[in-house]
Amino acid sequence: MKRKAFTLIELSIVLIIIGLIIGGSLKALKSMRESAKVTEAKEQIKTAKDSVIGYAMEWIDLPTIAEFDVDLSPNTGTLKPIAYFTDSNLANNFDICAFNTTNLTVIDNRISPARTINNVAFIVAAAGANYNMQTAQDISVTPNLVTIHGPTEKGDDEPNPVNIVDFYDDIVEWIGLDELKRNVNCNDKPFEFITYRLPLGTVGVNYNATLYVENNISSVNINCTPALNHNISFSDPDFSGIPDAPGTVLFTCVATENPPATRTRTKQYIITIDSD
Repeated sequence: MKRKAFTLIELSIVLIIIGLIIGGSLKALKSMRESAKVTEAKEQIKTAKDSVIGYAMEWIDLPTIAEFDVDLSPNTGTLKPIAYFTDSNLANNFDICAFNTTNLTVIDNRISPARTINNVAFIVAAAGANYNMQTAQDISVTPNLVTIHGPTEKGDDEPNPVNIVDFYDDIVEWIGLDELKRNVNCNDKPFEFITYRLPLGTVGVNYNATLYVENNISSVNINCTPALNHNISFSDPDFSGIPDAPGTVLFTCVATENPPATRTRTKQYIITIDSD
């Protein structure tokens, strides 16, 4: 008996079926690869964020970009680095507890309307499934901007190492300044006057007293008003004069840190002047 051969139509059908199977397998494989990349990026971002917070808790400032890349990034030495952005003032050995604002803002376009987050302490970003870092810090504006685009937007804010306009899929997280300050227990060391009260004065007797502050990271200017009262005046940081009459003198004093810090503290002081 002769063996029946496959017809061309039957072979075509078989090839089509094989093609569909292979195509579906490749599509599933691609989806699995992309999912694995996103999972890896999320884990790396969490590690990077925790590393920066840990650094801040130990040193009370933030790492520079160079310090992050060499010592903290989970991708050190690879071709797919983690991007790290911060206000340079926070990463120059300045106490972060001294700051109330930062020069860094996030624009989050993943929701509608877009959300603006001011006073961001630092941001970390990793390339998503497309392996293309698309997030960058725009230093041409003040405050500096880092834009997080929506998944339906195409773009590439960061041209290095490749400049490919693609659907945005970076994994990005940030920490606000207030949250970071809570993590490093800034409330334990406030900038404040440490002169509790001023000494008594006596009419006709030379009077001198000095105001002191603590936990400042830069030089401090102190101004007290009124300028003159009962012949006692204030010239930073000292009260001086020869009281000319008995009574009670009230001064309102304001201590202000010079840049880059932004804190001020106000305290009222009473000087009681006795007669001869």
